[in-house]
Amino acid sequence: MNFSRLQIRRAMLWVAVLLCAMAPALGMAQGVLILHATSNAIPIAGGKVYVDAQIKAGKYPVSSVTVGVYLNGSLIHGANMIRTPSGVYVGTVTVDINTSNSVNGEEIDVVAHDTGGNSDKVIVGTQGFSNVLPLIAKVTYLPDPIPVAGGAVAVTAVVTDVLPIVGVTLHVKWPGGTEVRSVGMKVGADGKTYKGSVDVDLNPDHSRNGQTVNITAVDAATNTDTNLVATQSYAKVPPSISNVVYKPDPLPAAGGLIPITAKIKSFDVPLSVVEVIVNAPGGSFLRSSIMTKQSDGITYKGAATLDENTSNSKPGETIVIEAVDAAGNLQQVELKQPFSAEKPTISNVAYSPKPIPVAGATISVSAKATDKELPLATVQLKVLTPQGLVVRTQGMTVGSDGLTYSGAIQVDLNANNSSVGESLVIDAKDVAGNDKSEVVQIQLNSSAQPVVSNVVLSPKSPPVGGGAISAIALVTDVALPLVSVQLQVLDPHGVLVRYTGMKVAADGITYAGTTSVDKHSDSSVKGESVWIVAIDAANNVKKVPVATQQ
Repeated sequence: MNFSRLQIRRAMLWVAVLLCAMAPALGMAQGVLILHATSNAIPIAGGKVYVDAQIKAGKYPVSSVTVGVYLNGSLIHGANMIRTPSGVYVGTVTVDINTSNSVNGEEIDVVAHDTGGNSDKVIVGTQGFSNVLPLIAKVTYLPDPIPVAGGAVAVTAVVTDVLPIVGVTLHVKWPGGTEVRSVGMKVGADGKTYKGSVDVDLNPDHSRNGQTVNITAVDAATNTDTNLVATQSYAKVPPSISNVVYKPDPLPAAGGLIPITAKIKSFDVPLSVVEVIVNAPGGSFLRSSIMTKQSDGITYKGAATLDENTSNSKPGETIVIEAVDAAGNLQQVELKQPFSAEKPTISNVAYSPKPIPVAGATISVSAKATDKELPLATVQLKVLTPQGLVVRTQGMTVGSDGLTYSGAIQVDLNANNSSVGESLVIDAKDVAGNDKSEVVQIQLNSSAQPVVSNVVLSPKSPPVGGGAISAIALVTDVALPLVSVQLQVLDPHGVLVRYTGMKVAADGITYAGTTSVDKHSDSSVKGESVWIVAIDAANNVKKVPVATQQ
């Protein structure tokens, strides 16, 4: 059977009374006796305890009554008790706070002494312990919600406990539990309202919550409670890019420096980078540059350099305006470089000699060559056969005006007296391969025969008896060089007997030569005849009879 402490104390008191009553009969010496001792509740948090005791003197008078506070058998505090007119002894003693949340604290005892050296001791009570957690209530914080961009968060809370609160702290932690920082809160005049402010960092993740703010309260017995104040969210909205202005617009196929201005805003967190990126037609990165923020805080300026678009059928490079905020949210605006199918223009063509000689010559040419959108890659002179095959090419040189091109090229002799000869063409090509060809002149043909004049014979007529005969003549051709000038001797039937080439003099037109005729023995018919035959490079033939044997 289990008895309470109160029941045990009452039983002990009755035993003591009985022993006192029986002492004379038993012949026992009577000492001082504590009949009972009581107190108010012993506070766990410590404080004053009021004790009263009923003391019975024995054979000897009571000399002292004391009340003491003991911890593990050692006296901590003590005080003398005073006898009141009613005969009750009273006293006050102070107990300390019990800082354990699992073991009883201090003990209060009353001790009485008499003059005969007798004493009595009674335990008044023992201090208990508290494992009750602090109560955190009425938590408020500003700003609410906690900014994704971070900043100071002010927190207010009411914290109460059966024991004194020794500390209230704000803690900032990452989602994994790693503590970033902590700050103590200060209690107000009411003793229970705590206020504090702690910094929260920017959440650099655009898909997960950021840091948490927690409040922890600890009492004198190390009973601890922690409450979540709030959790930082994440930035969900990417930056915005608007009012994009660039020049020239549309982008030039020729490339060049493109100034760009745009309005760029972030919403939950600051912008970390704003840049202009240039990507190749296939998407691979080429170059980038940072855009700078202007004084209004939302206008950004920058520039991109485009290369020439060397395709005449596909878009060229891409300009990407890219804004990234501190949480990694991305926004892009793309500008496509167009292609150009515009052909170059050739004008103001001049050439010399004009027309192109049938005999061929070096032809000097000048012309203006331009392109609306792209630089010219080549400007060339070409000579083509009548069938369109390229015989030769020669690059032209651009002048100081950047527009006028000049050059020279050789055109061959036209050896055909019935069809046109070579063609002279100017060809201009831009960097995208757009090609423009302009025919300068087509070489004509010549069917004009050579001219033979001023013929002088020696002797003046072929000798009937046969023998040598010399001839001098002027032989010319209006268009072509002569390839052969001959003295020919024909029989009376027009059959060629012999021929001899004539040599040209230093003047280039006087030809001289010597041949011979056979003896003519039939006086009834004419004998052999002498002819000058001239052939030009186009095989135009001129035959001139100059004398006949009589």
